[in-house]
Amino acid sequence: MTLTNTEKMTLKKISQLQLASKNDLKNFLKENGKGGPVVIESVIKSLSEKKCIVTLTPLGSTTFIITQRGLKILENSE
Repeated sequence: MTLTNTEKMTLKKISQLQLASKNDLKNFLKENGKGGPVVIESVIKSLSEKKCIVTLTPLGSTTFIITQRGLKILENSE
């Protein structure tokens, strides 16, 4: 399975943070010139569909964690 550069960057960031909020990812992508609401939604949806991340919604706050599959894909892409 291949990832786009933006997906790979985002997945790596989630892996580093271990638990990333939507704002964390939004700020990270903005800092790297990949920002914008459409981009973040698209990347999150794509990574979720590829089963690389899982969405958690504790108390209404959306956060993301990397899955074992996501870790393997990330390791194989480096």
